Order: sequence, then C-alpha cells, then structure tokens
Amino acid sequence: MSSYEKSFILLKNTSFMEEKEVPDPDIPEEDEEPSRIMKLLLAIGAIMLILLMLSYFIAGPYTIDIIGSMLTSSKMDHLSVHGDGFVVMFEKPAYDELKSIYLETQDKEFKACLKGDYENEMYWVREIFFPEQRGTFNQVIYSECPSDTIVSLHSHPYKHCRASEQDFRSFEEFRKTSPDAVMIIMCELDRFYVYR
Repeated sequence: MSSYEKSFILLKNTSFMEEKEVPDPDIPEEDEEPSRIMKLLLAIGAIMLILLMLSYFIAGPYTIDIIGSMLTSSKMDHLSVHGDGFVVMFEKPAYDELKSIYLETQDKEFKACLKGDYENEMYWVREIFFPEQRGTFNQVIYSECPSDTIVSLHSHPYKHCRASEQDFRSFEEFRKTSPDAVMIIMCELDRFYVYR
C-alpha cells in the first residue's frame, strides 16, 4: 500500500471517530457553579435577614418605643425644658419637689399640676399641686387640675416619654378651662416630652 492510500484510510477512519466541540475563543464559557460575587451576595442577604429577625424578636416594640421616645423628648437644661417655640422654666424648689415625687413613685405613674406665670412664650413653674389620684405602672387616674394650672404634667414608665392618644384627649379637654396650658410627660429625672 502506498503512503497516499495509508493517509486516505487514516483520514477516512478519523472522520468516523467521536466528534468533540472545540470552544470558540470569542464566546466566554459559562461557569456551572455560581460565581464568587453571587455567593457573597447570597451570604450577605442571609445574614441581613437573620439580623432583621433577631432585632424584632430581641428588641421588639419595647425598644422601638424607647428609641421613639428619645427622639421626641427633650433633656432639661439648667432647669428649663424647650418646647416648639416656648420654654418651661422651673424654680429650683419646685423642680426639687418634682424630682422627689418622681423618685418615690418609680413603680407607678403620678399626676402634677404646675402653677406659676406665663408670659412671652415662657412658662415659669413656681409651685406644684398634686390632685387626688391613684396610679398603676402605666396609668394614672386623677382629679382635674385647677384652672390656674399652666402645665399639666404626668409621669410615664422609665424612658417612655411618648404621649398616648388618651394623653392628648385628656389634655385637649383640660385646655378648655386653661387654653394657654402645656402638657409635659416626665419619663426620667431630666427628660420630658413637651406639647402645646
């Protein structure tokens, strides 16, 4: 057999062999497993979901209420508390009496009627009157404050200064007899929610 015939037979036999695809260098190959970026994004998403669920079950509405209270309340500064366009200023003996009652009644809410003078967006608290009342940890039932009250104050549990709908309704009812009055909620020795 000539070399020409051998080449032809070899060529003929190779054409019947298994065909293999040769990858095109211009088309990028697809990975069969997810890329590293995709794995990282999935891991970050899973961690965020777990943290979100933990924050709800561990922190819950109690912590969310405290955060909201801190954002809507004010710290006392040199015996004064600032509202929206007005200031409530305490005389030292009046504030000392208020602090004393607050410390004595940590287990329940209390009501106080603050008396004094109101002039040019300044409320000067000189005297504190405590109406007849009975309180629980998160509620106080009381007799109305006298009409010469300039600030209607009651306490809330520690760090919970947000006013409830009932607080607003009671205050609006009180303002019928004392239209210039201010409502204050005390939730720490020196932290207050102030509303007019």
